Amino acid sequence: MSRVKTVPHAVAVGLVFLQVLGILARAPLNWPEPPVQQILDAANVANVQLSLFATDCTVKSFLVRYMMSLALPLVLAVVLVMLVCAVKMVPGLMACCIPRAAMTHVPLQAVMERLVVVFGPLVYIPLSRSVLVFFDCSQLPNNSYVLDADTSVQCFGDEWLSVLPLALVGLVVYVAAMPVFFAVRLWRRRHRLDDPDVLLRLGSIYNIYLRKWYWYEVAQLIKRLGFVSTALFFSNILVWLFGGLIAVFGASAVFVLKYKPFHLPKHNTLEMKLDVCVLILVCSGMLFVLDDHSRGSFVAIVVIVVATMAYALGSIITAGVHEIGERIRDRHRVSAAHPINAAHDEALVRHLAMHLPDVRSRSLREQLGEVLPHSYYDSPNTSIALAPVDATMRVDHDSMSSSSRSGSDWGSSTRSESRNLSSKSGPSPATSNDSPSESLVCSASVDLSDMPHSAVLSTRMSNRSGMGGDGSRSSLRGSKTRNQSHVGQRRNSRR
Repeated sequence: MSRVKTVPHAVAVGLVFLQVLGILARAPLNWPEPPVQQILDAANVANVQLSLFATDCTVKSFLVRYMMSLALPLVLAVVLVMLVCAVKMVPGLMACCIPRAAMTHVPLQAVMERLVVVFGPLVYIPLSRSVLVFFDCSQLPNNSYVLDADTSVQCFGDEWLSVLPLALVGLVVYVAAMPVFFAVRLWRRRHRLDDPDVLLRLGSIYNIYLRKWYWYEVAQLIKRLGFVSTALFFSNILVWLFGGLIAVFGASAVFVLKYKPFHLPKHNTLEMKLDVCVLILVCSGMLFVLDDHSRGSFVAIVVIVVATMAYALGSIITAGVHEIGERIRDRHRVSAAHPINAAHDEALVRHLAMHLPDVRSRSLREQLGEVLPHSYYDSPNTSIALAPVDATMRVDHDSMSSSSRSGSDWGSSTRSESRNLSSKSGPSPATSNDSPSESLVCSASVDLSDMPHSAVLSTRMSNRSGMGGDGSRSSLRGSKTRNQSHVGQRRNSRR
């Protein structure tokens, strides 16, 4: 099962990061120009808006432009549906790119759902911002409210109220519907995430995450919505603006650092890097707003901001090139010994091999040793854990002195238990080839790996002295006879 997205993860994350930079370019953070403001404005291209097509010059009314921005995604969706229907109905159309058998047997609903889950998260930030800008109003000194995007439009006026129903529809369809739709679909299919039909429809929004965090794409949408809402509605309250941005990206960074929700470790690393970079940019923007620093400190902050953006973009490009290269190599490899998603498996194997010597249960340790490849545990540290019973009795003599009393008591109780079990089961045959140590372990059924070091030593010493064979019974009878003779001599002396 492939654990990759249709769109490479680094490309998707890079697009979202550019959208974040574009939103920060509009925030009142006093970005110096040049060069910071120009870089952020260039990144704003990722937020596809009608203003990029110079509609402000031809369409003067903000409300008309707002309605056009809401209608544009619907027009694109209708065109896309018509294209999919044409591919399914017209023979030979786009046969070079899409197999006709695949398009014929796949329902239209599944195709459209796949397109939504693939491209919906990528355009969620510009869609939500284009809708919420209608509700971003500021109060003037005369107690009237105007739009921040266009101060000539008065909020709660007749013109504003005439467009309000359309804005509410956009709020439901573009802002609320996508995370709710993803959450409901994932929750209903949470027990069938590996089914081919579910993978075809929803695989792009959960398959790159661990199964425990299959819902994390919904959390990502909520994070982006929180970022856009904070940047819009708190633009005039700087304390809330800084606090909200730090809370959104700080919580995301802490969550990724602690729980690592992505399936591949490199995706966790990239997500963590970008969150930290955004936090550095926000803190630098706070310093620019204060405007209380010398020329040298101002230049230092500008260098930090430019270096942070360069580092983030460099990390995205490096990860993208590496991911695309792995996909190309994986496609040309007939039988891949290490597929593209083997990094998580190798990390898990290394973690198990590192902690294998410390597993106290011998049965569990042996089972893990059989599963792990020999190349991971063929080392002096792990060979002890996988040694036979006799090898587990080798102890560290430095640690025996600290626990000699508890170990001897444990060993004595173990020996008495083994003698009781031996007496109940009867004497062993004289022709047995088992050694005394093996007979003790088998008769007592004791897991020696859970013993203290001194207990293992005492058990080992008792085995060497012949506690489990015929010689032990003869030595016990001899010692018993000697004790009886001593007692008789004492009684005679008293008489």
